[in-house]
Amino acid sequence: MVAVEDRHALQARINADLTIPADLQAENGAINPQGFSVFDHDQLAMANNIAQQLMHAANDHPDAPMSAVIDVVERMLKDDVNDNEAVRYALMLFVTHSPVAQSLGIKIPSLSARASTQAIPVTTSVPAPNPNYDTEVALNYWREDVNLNEHHEHWHIVYPGGGIPNPRNPSQMRTKDRQGELFVFMHQQMIARYNAERISNGIELLQPIKDLGQSLPGDVPDANLRYSGKSFSARKNGLKLADLGAKGQRGYLPVASLEQSRTRILEAIKAGKFQNGTPITADLLGSTLESNVGSVDASYYGNLHNMGHVIISYLSDPQNYQNANVTPGLMYTTRTAVRDPVFWMWHGLIDNLFATWQDAQPPNKFDDAPHVQIRKTKNGPAFHSQDVILVYKDVLEAKGVKVDDDSALSAWAEQTFGGANWDAEPNPEFSTRTLETEFRQRQFTNVSDDGSTETITYLYPREYFYFFRVENTTANPIDVTLRVSMAPAPLAEDRRAYFEMDKFITTIPASSKKVVVRRCDEASVIRKPAQKTVEQMDDRRDEDDGLDRAGDQYCDCGWPFNMLVPRGTDAGLGFVLSVLATDAAIDRVPLKSGCGSMSFCGAKDKYPDTREMGYPFNRPFPSGISNAVASVGAWAATDVLVKFNPQGFSKKLGQNAPQPIAIPRELPLPGSAPVSAAPHTTENTRTLANGDVETVRTEILPDGSRKTTRTIQRKVPKGTQPPWDTSKPGVVSKQIITDELGRKVEVTESIQENGVKKVVRNILPH
Repeated sequence: MVAVEDRHALQARINADLTIPADLQAENGAINPQGFSVFDHDQLAMANNIAQQLMHAANDHPDAPMSAVIDVVERMLKDDVNDNEAVRYALMLFVTHSPVAQSLGIKIPSLSARASTQAIPVTTSVPAPNPNYDTEVALNYWREDVNLNEHHEHWHIVYPGGGIPNPRNPSQMRTKDRQGELFVFMHQQMIARYNAERISNGIELLQPIKDLGQSLPGDVPDANLRYSGKSFSARKNGLKLADLGAKGQRGYLPVASLEQSRTRILEAIKAGKFQNGTPITADLLGSTLESNVGSVDASYYGNLHNMGHVIISYLSDPQNYQNANVTPGLMYTTRTAVRDPVFWMWHGLIDNLFATWQDAQPPNKFDDAPHVQIRKTKNGPAFHSQDVILVYKDVLEAKGVKVDDDSALSAWAEQTFGGANWDAEPNPEFSTRTLETEFRQRQFTNVSDDGSTETITYLYPREYFYFFRVENTTANPIDVTLRVSMAPAPLAEDRRAYFEMDKFITTIPASSKKVVVRRCDEASVIRKPAQKTVEQMDDRRDEDDGLDRAGDQYCDCGWPFNMLVPRGTDAGLGFVLSVLATDAAIDRVPLKSGCGSMSFCGAKDKYPDTREMGYPFNRPFPSGISNAVASVGAWAATDVLVKFNPQGFSKKLGQNAPQPIAIPRELPLPGSAPVSAAPHTTENTRTLANGDVETVRTEILPDGSRKTTRTIQRKVPKGTQPPWDTSKPGVVSKQIITDELGRKVEVTESIQENGVKKVVRNILPH
């Protein structure tokens, strides 16, 4: 008789088993002092072996498979044989890919709930760049976003480089459908969005690594981030890639092997085939670049992507990287890698290799475009489309439109933008050409650490609807795929600058003009359901929240909703919004089930689009993108502004943003973007593990420079004196030091009237 397993009890055990203890080093140090990394080939093989054992355990106990798996996990976590982080990774693979776990609706707890020591965001937000300090710090709010880091970690669990154990034959590891292509596409989309954010902050575009011997920028991880019980190592400015270990030593990783891999892959791209004669495809090239289990001849092409992560991680002490006292940098783990500015430079190198192959392919012809029309006009480089309409959700609500009623919303759309109004410009009472963003704050709790809390700042969009006017000029209904993308207006002719905003199928009735309605929180790129509330952002939903965890509406893989729209600038940053209709009869892939972000994570069985990922921006445009848009009737583009609201858009909900007269198309000079502080002064307070209270106050001064004051209020037992003289308030020391990044910093220590020691650190001009 098959037992009925208690999902709630099983989920509670899973939550406990996946929670990383504060002192991971004590738990795991003797077994693997370096700490677990999926980028390390040997460690990944070890974790895959454990995942196979878990699949076997489920198969061997059909009466209670999930209980049997958890029993095995808990025995492994207690023994002195297995790396506990490898065990946890294997358990996450099982939960994600086992039909048993899926049928029960078992889920992986959020990153902040199970590993807050690796999820804690930066304690200060620097809203505006200034040449007097490291400009990369201005993007901390973005790179350090908890949900972004969770997305990157979770994607590598949904698409593991070591493969997925076949549930029927666990010893057989396989990749998912088009996994190699999706590896490159997902990271390329991250880079495109990163560049949009850099432009928004007045920072130069990403400069990918081109020379493996070049100097790299430094990075100082938040001291509260810990791996294997220790803080991540800092990297000084100007370091270069270096061999790990010594020649002849076990684990020796030479930089020359990276150069050899890159050279051989470039040779294959030039030849159009791999050295064994296999023709290059997007999927095989992506797998070979990552060096996943689908790689073509890994013994020849090497381990470029993964080994790069490991080598960069240990630049602080490459010769002694296997020493238990040497900790890696942020690039070592998928949970923290995107925080490091060099992560983006490294993936820029990978993306450049893939783009070299794409640029050698024949252009898209667009001769299979459906017979539908989306109107547009072109005036020089500028585009305008009366058929691409944006409306804020709160404006609709203020007008009494039932935004949660699909039928009522569609009827309102047809009445307002269709019928007699089809040829009219969209009514500015409802429509806008401006998307807005703001900063919000929430409390972050260090659940797996000491339970302390701190305030974190994150980007958030003003919610909106798309309304697309599409005309079917044929006598038959047509299913079309609407592909929505954006790019900064100054980069409108750069195909790699476009990032996907949405992609969905809709039916246009025969000989009709239809207004298609689409919510921004339905976007194909985002995690489903969209995380909006504080509870959703931290994924602390109740087990009985009513979601069908085994159904199509629940999936933890996808881009964070709060980062759907780039930041923009206070004055408004110009973007091009592109909408292309393609024939869904050609695009559609029969699916057994869908899940979450269909663009970034695909479906559970097949990727839901027959075309190359990134279409139409997957191939070169010999005559330019704007000319291609102008020549295809089913393709429109329109210029929009993305405006950051430093006061918060909540103060003007129900009101439209002013209509822009002209969209700026010049690329802002680095450091020149008119981005103001938001807020002008930020102050974050938290209680440290030793009981001290830390307050970090960041001020953006009128000239754009930054002043940071860090105050430590030390907990001193009653009847004892602080370890400093409190009888003489005032400045006790002032010195200029060189920090970990090689910058000159003025450090002033003073004693306040109440006996509190105050430390002010000011980064001096270069």
